[in-house]
Amino acid sequence: MTDELFLEDDVDDLIRSSLLTEETPHPAIQAALIHKIHSQESSMNIPWWLLAVIGGMQTVAIVAVICFLLPGSLISYLAIIFGSSLILCASVLSGFVGKAWTRKDVDYSCGS
Repeated sequence: MTDELFLEDDVDDLIRSSLLTEETPHPAIQAALIHKIHSQESSMNIPWWLLAVIGGMQTVAIVAVICFLLPGSLISYLAIIFGSSLILCASVLSGFVGKAWTRKDVDYSCGS
């Protein structure tokens, strides 16, 4: 039992000491890792429009709560206006980002 605790303490000390030393990997290793990360397929493919729908639903919920709590006030009208514009901008932006993500001709090289 004490040997296991001793080993765990040694491992913890080694991890802490390695976290305190700054070391930069060789540029070739960095480039290989970046290439491997970019070439990996995503394990979870979320459609680009799903994030816009989720964000829009959250915005609608917040605007509905504001309009329910403060009906007919200036804040409720402003919430409707700003919420609508936020949903519109989020939809358009996520559409552009989604089209860019689904393009296959993107070059992920590191400039070399």
